[in-house]
Amino acid sequence: MDKKIIDYVNLIDEVVMKPHRNAMMKKITQKQLLGKYKPTNYTEPHWRSLPLEKLISHLKDEVRELEEAVKSGIVEDVIYEAADVSNLAMMISDTFQTNSKREEKCLSKDLS
Repeated sequence: MDKKIIDYVNLIDEVVMKPHRNAMMKKITQKQLLGKYKPTNYTEPHWRSLPLEKLISHLKDEVRELEEAVKSGIVEDVIYEAADVSNLAMMISDTFQTNSKREEKCLSKDLS
């Protein structure tokens, strides 16, 4: 792979992804300390048991919260709300992929 591309990917990781991961971990830690985050199954992500419609609805709520944070002009609020939006988008993608794989397995069993 071209060194310029690798350098650019590393830049994106440093400038965008690390701050996002830090914001996400800080929110999860705060929720755990407040007793608001209690996964019931530590072997699979909790969102996989939720219907996609519920995740999409939650994403829309988070986008509204991000819009409010942007209007407020408070940088830290924008960072945390943007982390929420991207987390929900990741959860939707992961759930959709997981459900698609399950459906493929069911179809292959039905066909055999």
